[in-house]
Amino acid sequence: MKEENLGIKYLMFANYRRLLFSMILVLLSQHSGIQICFITQLSILMMIIILKDKPFWRRSDNILGSLDEYFIVIICYHLIVVSDLVDPIHTEIKETTCYSLITLISIVAVLYISSIFLGVFVNCYESH
Repeated sequence: MKEENLGIKYLMFANYRRLLFSMILVLLSQHSGIQICFITQLSILMMIIILKDKPFWRRSDNILGSLDEYFIVIICYHLIVVSDLVDPIHTEIKETTCYSLITLISIVAVLYISSIFLGVFVNCYESH
């Protein structure tokens, strides 16, 4: 992380965001749609902070951090359709959304696993 760009908003929000996620999940356990809306808003705010402040040294880390938040937002939008905010009579929409959600999560998993392996290979190559 860059020392000169670390503002209090990034430190507070990035480090305590998981606590906010946990509190949202516990306090709003009966309202899944509202939970997802809050988590979406937190992710959008985090993406704005990452893109605006660029808190990491490497450009690829800033891009990966913002992509992570982008994928969280897309997954949350899919979950909103499946949650209690959408009437249960729209089962065909929910079924289609579930298939696209599974596909999206699979693509994200492959991207992150490949980025981990790429980082390991680059570090091994640089050390020789």
